[in-house]
Amino acid sequence: MDLRRSAQDVLRCDLCETPVPPMYCDICHIHLCKACVGEHLSEFAKEHKIVPFEKRGSSTKCLNHSSKICELYCEQCDIPICVQCTSSTEHQGHTFVYIVNILEKQNAAVQRDLQELERFIFPKYQEISSNIPVQKANLNKSLQKVASDISKHGEEMHREIDVIIKKLKSDLDEMASKYLTVLNKHEDDIKHMLSDITQTTADVRKLVNSDDVGLVSAYKSRNAEFRKLPPKLTVTLPSFSPQKTDKHQMFEQFGSLSELSIEIEEHNYTLRTEHSTPERSLIDVPQIITEINTDYTYAATVCCRSDEDIWIRCNGNILRLYNLQRGLLKSIKTRSNHCAADFAVTRSGDLVYTDAQNRSVNIVKNKEIQTVITLLGWIPCGVCSTSSGDLLVAMHNDDWETRSKVVRYSGSTEIQSIQFNENGKALYSSDGCTQYISENRNLDICVSDFGAYAVVVVNQAGKLRFTYKGHPSTTKVSFYPGGITTDSRSRILIADSDKNRIHILDQDGQFLRYIDNCGLREPIGLCVDSRDNLFVAESETCKKNTTTPSSEHYPPEKYLIDVPHIIKEIKTDFQYAENVSCLNDEDIWIHGNDNILILYNLQRGLLKSIQTKSGNRADDVAVTRSGDLVYTDKTNRTVNIVKNKDIQTVITLQGWRPCGVCSTSCGEILVAMYNNDWKTPSKVVRYSDFTEKQSIQYNDNGQALYSLGYYFKYISENKNLDICVSDWKASAVVVVNQAGQFRFTYTGLPSSTKKPFDPFGITTDSQSHILIADLDNHGIHIVDRDGHFLRFIDNCHLEEPFGLCVDTNDNLFVADKKTYKVKKIQYY
Repeated sequence: MDLRRSAQDVLRCDLCETPVPPMYCDICHIHLCKACVGEHLSEFAKEHKIVPFEKRGSSTKCLNHSSKICELYCEQCDIPICVQCTSSTEHQGHTFVYIVNILEKQNAAVQRDLQELERFIFPKYQEISSNIPVQKANLNKSLQKVASDISKHGEEMHREIDVIIKKLKSDLDEMASKYLTVLNKHEDDIKHMLSDITQTTADVRKLVNSDDVGLVSAYKSRNAEFRKLPPKLTVTLPSFSPQKTDKHQMFEQFGSLSELSIEIEEHNYTLRTEHSTPERSLIDVPQIITEINTDYTYAATVCCRSDEDIWIRCNGNILRLYNLQRGLLKSIKTRSNHCAADFAVTRSGDLVYTDAQNRSVNIVKNKEIQTVITLLGWIPCGVCSTSSGDLLVAMHNDDWETRSKVVRYSGSTEIQSIQFNENGKALYSSDGCTQYISENRNLDICVSDFGAYAVVVVNQAGKLRFTYKGHPSTTKVSFYPGGITTDSRSRILIADSDKNRIHILDQDGQFLRYIDNCGLREPIGLCVDSRDNLFVAESETCKKNTTTPSSEHYPPEKYLIDVPHIIKEIKTDFQYAENVSCLNDEDIWIHGNDNILILYNLQRGLLKSIQTKSGNRADDVAVTRSGDLVYTDKTNRTVNIVKNKDIQTVITLQGWRPCGVCSTSCGEILVAMYNNDWKTPSKVVRYSDFTEKQSIQYNDNGQALYSLGYYFKYISENKNLDICVSDWKASAVVVVNQAGQFRFTYTGLPSSTKKPFDPFGITTDSQSHILIADLDNHGIHIVDRDGHFLRFIDNCHLEEPFGLCVDTNDNLFVADKKTYKVKKIQYY
């Protein structure tokens, strides 16, 4: 037996025997000390995944590529995948996210559920349970008083009324028995629920710190079930009403007990908690994910049954269920053979639809159709299912003069009617035009009223909150609202079929943006899935589009000022200034023609100087998300990171030399590099944790994207995740998307410059504008995200602009090579 591996020995590094190694390779399943990590990673023959010892086993191997780790997650297929899987036909056109983000999201959901169970749901049930003994005490006290009143009145009637007294007391006892039976059952139900909640809380608590991907992924929340509080008992206890004594009419005059009244009041609300859903902001450019061609004359309404299955309604009497991958699943004909006016999916997954012709609301269970509501004098149009399981139905009157209304139903019973505001004015139009309806996350009721050219929003109690009649800047243009839906952030989305666009509002009616870039043709029906993907039914094209309006931050729109101007100048000690990178809005890194990297503060001047590790000059610099400086050294083929004053070599290349570098929004590193042989086209490589995960070199036709050999190539990631490379040799800026697919090339605008385009430094701003230094033409090009020229900055005394960066306020920093200055320029 190897004593070094015996139970008495401590855990040791598998390469050097150092005790208690803190790292672990999840691929090779070996323990490593920090000193041996580099040596292990140098084994290029296979892939490695180094994680802290505590996180061992957290990586998942790809089922299709056994040597690869699943670093990504396919949102359409709902499975972990490796980088190699992304290029397969099986996942073509799908959306990928990092698996660590999925784990973080699931862990966050588990944590939120645990907090909700412990802080809100369980205490609320305890409160309700503790109130039942009080009700029992009040029952005895109240009934004793009634019994006393009966006895006192009975004494006045003497023996003639003894029989009556006994009869009434017997009735009273029977009522008490009935009420006590109901209370006992109610108490038993609540205690059962408390037991369920306690067990669920214990199960969720176990998952909070679990690294088991299988268990965490399989977790299903029961909080929605528990948020619906138990019914409230409202009891009207009997009272005694004495009558004047009349010997001949003793029984009639003595009095009687009122009936025992026990009402079970269902909570028409769900327990509200303080936590909210994870922040999801709007992306710059919504994009179409999927299109479904229907066989309808036009597609009118769409409703999500799940993230993969959707119901679609048209102008006929057929309702169809589609799966995004497999196509048509089933078709159902309406019960009356009339066209459905609108439909929705209930919490239990059943389809409910309105039939204007026979004034009914119907529910589809499997293939059986039941009529659950039949109206008299009113015609139903829009319908939605609420978070509490009620139905909201928008309806208009037969006479076309009475104002429309919204009615809430619990089952088939009307429990609320919304028609007028607090001043008695009608909330909705009266001309029988189409009205769609949706309940928001904050329980507001949102109605798209075509006849009023408005969206009307009331709260859960039916009180008016606001009316939206289109964007304020377009008040002279008619607003024709169609379908309406809401998302996880309580944003309201409205189809504007006349203008071929979607309006997005916040929960208070403030306009956020339009979606008008997805080629929409008369959008009518809308719905969103659990991931906030938007489904749009188009009446003209008979298509259903899936678009993604939410993900990254969507900044407020800015406009370029007429005359950019210099805010500040920093004179450096370099022979010339080459590159600049913002650490924050006040501190900037600068490097020039030597081996010194300098950090400047705009107010206090020089903060510190650092010499490169090799003594060679740096080729490019960038600041990571964590605030560390990363630089390239082409002479010894390395990428290095500066932490405080310590410099670590994190990437060493073989056969390639790095030039441009940038840090991405997700914390990865993009490196532009050229080959030693000067014959192989240059490429861009993406590194995650300093491990290569993507290489970008050719377009879809096999043609090289970048020039050959060592020439200046600077790189920047845009806000929309495009990768922008300034290629000096090619006299061009080459832009590809996140997947490496070619988008466009910008070669300058001949009319704006006297000499050929001479691109060097490149950066991007909050508006996804691309800024390129043009050294020979002494200025800065500004291009939009699609490569369209916007303007040329040539008025700030720039002599040889080289390096560029922008701060969080979109102030531009320019390293001017010839004047060895850095200039801070305002251009918004």
